[in-house]
Amino acid sequence: MIEIKTALLSVFDKEKIIPLAQALVTKGVKIISSGGTAIHLQKNGIEVQEVSSLTGFPEMLEGRVKTLHPKIHGGILAKRTDAHLQQLAEAGINTIDLVVVNLYPFEKVKDENPDMDVLIENIDIGGPTLLRSAAKNQKYVCVLPSPEDYTDFLEEFNKNKMISEKFARKMAIKTFTVTAYYDSLISQVLSAKSEMNIHNENDKFPLPLKKEAQLRYGENPFQQANLYKDGLLSANELSIVNCKQLWGKELSFNNYVDLDSALKMTMEFSSPFTCVLKHTNPCGAALGDSIEEAFDKAHSGDPKSAFGGIIGVNQKVTVPLAEKISTSFFECILAPGFEKKALEILQKKKNIRLLQWPDNYQRSGLDKWDIKKISGGFLVQELDTHFEQVKEWELKAGQPVSDEAELDFAWKMVKHVKSNAIILIKNRQLIGVGAGQMSRVDAVNNAMAKAKEFNFELEGAILSSDAFFPFPDSIETAFAEGVKIFIEPGGSIRDDQVIETAKKLGVSLYFTGYRHFKH
Repeated sequence: MIEIKTALLSVFDKEKIIPLAQALVTKGVKIISSGGTAIHLQKNGIEVQEVSSLTGFPEMLEGRVKTLHPKIHGGILAKRTDAHLQQLAEAGINTIDLVVVNLYPFEKVKDENPDMDVLIENIDIGGPTLLRSAAKNQKYVCVLPSPEDYTDFLEEFNKNKMISEKFARKMAIKTFTVTAYYDSLISQVLSAKSEMNIHNENDKFPLPLKKEAQLRYGENPFQQANLYKDGLLSANELSIVNCKQLWGKELSFNNYVDLDSALKMTMEFSSPFTCVLKHTNPCGAALGDSIEEAFDKAHSGDPKSAFGGIIGVNQKVTVPLAEKISTSFFECILAPGFEKKALEILQKKKNIRLLQWPDNYQRSGLDKWDIKKISGGFLVQELDTHFEQVKEWELKAGQPVSDEAELDFAWKMVKHVKSNAIILIKNRQLIGVGAGQMSRVDAVNNAMAKAKEFNFELEGAILSSDAFFPFPDSIETAFAEGVKIFIEPGGSIRDDQVIETAKKLGVSLYFTGYRHFKH
């Protein structure tokens, strides 16, 4: 057990600090404090020994140096052994048993988009040092890094003025998590501000994550899961984490994964666009002259698979659109907004979830890094760039396609389909998808089978492939069903054979120069 005789209080966030200090004083605990915390406590009638009077050294350098002193850190770091206590006595240092510290609001300040000097001034030095010192000496010292910890502390402390080593260990672990998050956030923010690529230049990759919610379960009911928010994310940046849920039960792990895919897809287009997803793959997607037309086209692409899917739209949900959506079952609707009456219509369906983009959103909200977990490590890569168009379509065979926007739609959509990916596009509408196949020609056959299932004519359709055709068989197979326009990255050792086959068949073949694998 740890007996609390002396406490150091130094907090930026002064929420709940007065009740905590009063409870300590009532139990006869001596309080040491500094700066604004000392003034705040004294104004509320709490007796405090200021750090400067304890150390015999005044605060200096605009408050940058105040607690960095042997009389503070010696009192915190000393083991309660005869040898350590003897050294403290010889140096005239008393032990400190409780450290209550929270940090400068670097996270809040960075959201205000300050210049570098302001950011630097909001980097706490003394605070993390105090926290880490107390956490290191957890066998003898208790540390409280957040106001949310005060209630649990007092519940234990008020019983007998003692704190269990188990509670102190719990607080120490939390403290190291807090300081690790704080440091990683600083590293990432300064890197972004300085336009430096820390991923490539350093052999460490700090990742600031903060728990946003505990989910009901993970991909399956027996898996526990949490949602963590990237500390770099500002409130109005367009991210699924920042989207506001307006209606419906709690989102599941799988909902978040699908909704993230829907958001990334809808952000590709400025014209009215709708997508319907199942397991992150689009079973329907289309552009239209209106958002209602875009939905009709997207839904008709594969109405069977659309049942129970996720809908993403890039314009406000209107009353006519809400009426169309309400005729079938969908898990979630994600949109920039909802007309009031449209919201009322959709809220009649109790099992639907409705999510809205953040107010005054910024499209810069897309993360810079794509991070995938593997056994024993992480893979970190730059994201496949969004909003990118092919700068120059390279026609390798056949006649040029007059409608380059149709080509652009086909190429943008295929990167959102799991590899091996083949899609068929016609009149800005997704009419067939072959996703996640081990063989590219099987993906071609699957896409065509889907299109034919819903009576789409393949004549005039564009076939888009996320990676090169390793053999001419994909073109030959699709041509046999009427497809005469193909898009692929190129880059196969058999490109010449593929091009020659395309010329022989009289089809149009475009190379883009880069692939869109999505594993």
